[in-house]
Amino acid sequence: MAEILPLSGSPTEFTGCAICQSIWLRLTGHVPKEPTAFGSFEQGLSDGCPTHSPLLKAFRDYIAESKFPSDWQDVGIRNDSPPRLISSLKNGGLVWPLLLANIASAQDSVRQGRILDPDWIDVEFLKDCKRKCFETHREKCNNPMKISPVTPLLLIDVQQNCLVSGGDAGPYVALSYVWGNSGSQGRANVPYGILQQLSQPNGLDSIEAKPFLFPIVRRAIALTAMMGERWLWVDVLCVPQGNLDVAAKEINNMGAIFGGAVVTIASADGDAQSGLLGLQGVSPSRDLCQRIFPFGSEQIVVGTHDIFSLDHGSPYHDRAWTYQEFKMSPRTIWFKEKMVSWKCQCSVWHEEHMPDSSFPTYIDPRPQSILAGIPDAGSVSHILSNYNNRQLSYPEDALSGIQGFLSVLSRAFPGGFLIVSYETGVIIIGWHPFWGHTDLQRRVRSDRPNDALTGPSELPSWSWVGWQGLIDIGSRYDALTFNDRCYRIAETIPIVTWYTGASPTDSRRRKISPTFLEGIPKYKEARNTLPPGWTKFDAPPEGAWRGEPSIYPDGCGDYLYSHENILKLDKETRFYYPFPVHDITEETPPRMPSQTAYLFCETKKAHLHAKPMTGKRDLPSEMEAFIMDLRDDDDTIVGKLHLHNEEQLSLLTGSNASDADVTGNKVELVAISKRREYAKTWREELKRYDHPITTENLYVVLWVEWVDNVAYRLASGTVEEQAWDKLNAENVSLILG
Repeated sequence: MAEILPLSGSPTEFTGCAICQSIWLRLTGHVPKEPTAFGSFEQGLSDGCPTHSPLLKAFRDYIAESKFPSDWQDVGIRNDSPPRLISSLKNGGLVWPLLLANIASAQDSVRQGRILDPDWIDVEFLKDCKRKCFETHREKCNNPMKISPVTPLLLIDVQQNCLVSGGDAGPYVALSYVWGNSGSQGRANVPYGILQQLSQPNGLDSIEAKPFLFPIVRRAIALTAMMGERWLWVDVLCVPQGNLDVAAKEINNMGAIFGGAVVTIASADGDAQSGLLGLQGVSPSRDLCQRIFPFGSEQIVVGTHDIFSLDHGSPYHDRAWTYQEFKMSPRTIWFKEKMVSWKCQCSVWHEEHMPDSSFPTYIDPRPQSILAGIPDAGSVSHILSNYNNRQLSYPEDALSGIQGFLSVLSRAFPGGFLIVSYETGVIIIGWHPFWGHTDLQRRVRSDRPNDALTGPSELPSWSWVGWQGLIDIGSRYDALTFNDRCYRIAETIPIVTWYTGASPTDSRRRKISPTFLEGIPKYKEARNTLPPGWTKFDAPPEGAWRGEPSIYPDGCGDYLYSHENILKLDKETRFYYPFPVHDITEETPPRMPSQTAYLFCETKKAHLHAKPMTGKRDLPSEMEAFIMDLRDDDDTIVGKLHLHNEEQLSLLTGSNASDADVTGNKVELVAISKRREYAKTWREELKRYDHPITTENLYVVLWVEWVDNVAYRLASGTVEEQAWDKLNAENVSLILG
């Protein structure tokens, strides 16, 4: 329970209540060493304190309405920035960030909350954000994606109220939004036939323009003018329909169009009909209801935004097309939670915070790490997984929806991306669902006609683009970037030569060279004669992290390395060995080969039995529901198979599964690569990982089914090297579709 502490210079109204004191201390920057527990809600409200009771009661009701447990015995306040009420200090749960409201008569640094106009957004706040960004960040927020300028075909001239050629315009704003349920009218872009009328001054007031000027478009036009900008890009008006080649070019340039915008307006609230509320004189009231509580003679504002709040939590964040739009944008004006925020490459500013307030922010470092020339598979995996969990109206748009972003990132990878599988190595073909219970669904092309396609529509089974859901491309433990907290690392070893083609019978197959993987032995040898740009560092002492041993791949261990490009971004990142780093500039072209959907190789196939897991688990059984044991004919466990979904689990364990209760269902597996894993040993008595460090050699395999001599991936797994080599594996000419 909270204890009454001496408060120097605090209002006397708080000196008799321990809970009020604990809140006031944190609001005014006097943060105790430990969080403060109030006990249960009943205990925290038992004294009937008129100061903190309204706040605590409202927090209790909020938790109850959210259907979270409200009977924990350690409700409290946590030492975050800003301080947070939390439903359980031990178990976590829901939180309320607390901000001391600013008042005109007592402006100081601890008053970091703003009481906002409930109807209208503060456009001056946005203009001030733009000014600060342009004046203080300068080049850091100009073209962070290092892309060559792309001129949009068309732009909206907000002064002349018409469409103009992008070549005749200048810096522009872009609009990112979701279509939503916009009435009975289907989505259609402006047709070529009326462009001439819409290009006349005030052409957007014409009858012909009306069907395409949805409320969000009109509001974006007004906001662009308010921000002192003249030109605006909106897809429905600036990507005309009627010329497939032109439309395809604009869609392929989509990432670059957003990457080249001065700022993007992102409407995470609402859709084409209801987005961008609160623009006075332009759109309806935003109807904002801030949570504001009296606290003695002060006021407390419950904050809405946290460090990640702009990255999730709305239908906008569920849609696939919007992902590359906001990821590529150098600066973004966010409409979210009925407030506005500014996010650029250096700062995040929220309307509900005072301009000079200082709170932790998060700006995803992964794109910049890759654009520093680092072929970072872990960063790619994170980006792809977040995209792949989003929804598409047409599944065949899965590649088009991220192709622009990938073309930018491809410049760090020799060979680029093939159906969003990078050609530097085979690791990405052995991808698997992110969690042991992740339920992936096969993407199936819709019946949309070919002339309506937005780009490449292939959905091959071997690529994660053919499946919807969270995925791990197999790089979570990739032995490239040193991380003392990892308990396991792995190296991928090529065993086959891959080719790709447009059809199963394509005679013009292109060879795929795993340049990076094949070069690793040579890169390790370069430790003694460092390539240009690399610096050598002493490896950290044993036990630097919680007393745990450091873990290194073969041939590494005395030193760690970093490159000057990455040191500019993060002085702490280290790698196990130096490797080629590509200097990426605006002139560096993308590495996007022809997107052919079939893979070919000569390899081995064998059969094993898939059976529900037994024995020791790393996680509770429900967290590993789709991971099965692979057993040989002697019923010895020799590997693991990571299924994609409930349907596959039922197929192998349901009533129709042959001998499932005895040997498991037989599955056909093909070998695609080897993996060498290094792992620390868990010591229960120490409650941490320790020596010995074990090494295990595995084959990465795919479970496949055959249709007309083409193999289609069902799932992936691993088999112990010695066990696989003892199997009666057959040679197979593999065609993956």
